[in-house]
Amino acid sequence: MASGAEVCPMCSRPALTGWRRVRGMSLSRCPGCGFAWFPRSLYRGRPIEAQYVEDETSPAEYYRTVEPFDRETFAIRMRLIASMTGRPAGRVLDIGCNVGTFLSAAARAGWRAVGVEPNRRAAALAEQRGFEVHRGLFDESLAAGLGEFDAVHAGDVIEHMFAPVEFLARVREVLRPGGLLVIVTPDIDSALGRLLQIKPDEHLVYFTTESLGRAAHLAGFRDAVVERWARRRSISAMRHSTTFSPRVRWAIRLLDVPGARGLLERLLYRLFPDELLLTAFCPVADTRAPGLLAAVRDRPR
Repeated sequence: MASGAEVCPMCSRPALTGWRRVRGMSLSRCPGCGFAWFPRSLYRGRPIEAQYVEDETSPAEYYRTVEPFDRETFAIRMRLIASMTGRPAGRVLDIGCNVGTFLSAAARAGWRAVGVEPNRRAAALAEQRGFEVHRGLFDESLAAGLGEFDAVHAGDVIEHMFAPVEFLARVREVLRPGGLLVIVTPDIDSALGRLLQIKPDEHLVYFTTESLGRAAHLAGFRDAVVERWARRRSISAMRHSTTFSPRVRWAIRLLDVPGARGLLERLLYRLFPDELLLTAFCPVADTRAPGLLAAVRDRPR
């Protein structure tokens, strides 16, 4: 590992280039805050966005299979949102809503839920449940037509962004003053995070507790808290997950039997927390300068 010319986008320290090589691509990492990223230059000429639209990455079938587990997870998150906002109901946006499981949990909790989803098949399934879903990536043009929200949830989304601080600043634009941000993303400091979540075709950036908090601060949020988090995993759903190669998914079929399945799911949940959960607030005083998003976008990265 040698120091290169790259600079950490979160804390401006010189990066360690070649911290890890995956599928022939070199992952850079900050020796200070721990943020890691695949340099954007490695992706020139490589289409990234099409995989989300065409049901290749985060496929709808996976999220339909894992839905019984996600309902439990999202009910917990909705209780957290209600508690932290002090609101029994409100308007909540789910970025990356896929088949609409979080939207359903929010609706059951009495909230008005709106989704954003680029996967056309998944968005159609969420719409069939009666939800308002905006099809596409959460870019400036889409965000401009959404209105204002009391809370924004984005689970397993920010790691797909070349510019995560810019993404968070755009989220801030759709939050009311005092609104709550909830982000969930893989923890690069966890053993499972390093083993399963370093996927250069999908995950472009990787966070630690420190670097995720820094990202929220840079985007203009306040009172950011980052905690290690775990959710219940479905062995059956892993057979559809793009995290694993076809050969590994075939091997998982051997574990997808009643006795082994339940034991492994409990062990994964209790022993291997592999995610980070960020909560942060939009400032109550609307101090957003008109050029905030442009300033964030123009930062070196």
